[in-house]
Amino acid sequence: MLFSKRKKVHTLSRVDNSIETLRTRINRLDSQIVDISRQIFNAQTVRFRSAFTTNNNLLGNFQKRFVENSAAQSVQWHRNRLMEITKERNKLQDLLDRYTGQYWSKRIKKFFYLSLAWAGLFLIFTVILIGFFASLYILPVIVMITLAYFLIKKIHL
Repeated sequence: MLFSKRKKVHTLSRVDNSIETLRTRINRLDSQIVDISRQIFNAQTVRFRSAFTTNNNLLGNFQKRFVENSAAQSVQWHRNRLMEITKERNKLQDLLDRYTGQYWSKRIKKFFYLSLAWAGLFLIFTVILIGFFASLYILPVIVMITLAYFLIKKIHL
């Protein structure tokens, strides 16, 4: 008894209420993501408009720089906030998937799609590389054919 390890006792908890709570929180975060994305688009629009204004006087240039800096800071802040909210949403979605039993199936699908994308990129890279080596391999043949053509053309003149 003195050196034996204590067993951890875990009780089952009811997760039905927490599943609905997680879903409502995820939906709320989704709406915040949409709002922040819209605000980023609006800030980028302001920044784009200020970049193409035609004020050439001193006050116009100062105003243009001020608006561009403010818009850039706003975009950066909204991007950081969007990243935070997206991370929080992903954590809540993982927790919801664990509660509903879909966590591992989604992880396997994500791994499969990622490995499929990497395999596609590898295939494209391999085809391009093989094409490059094939063009290097056939280059002497093409040079010999063009030289023969010019020599035959020169002889017949």
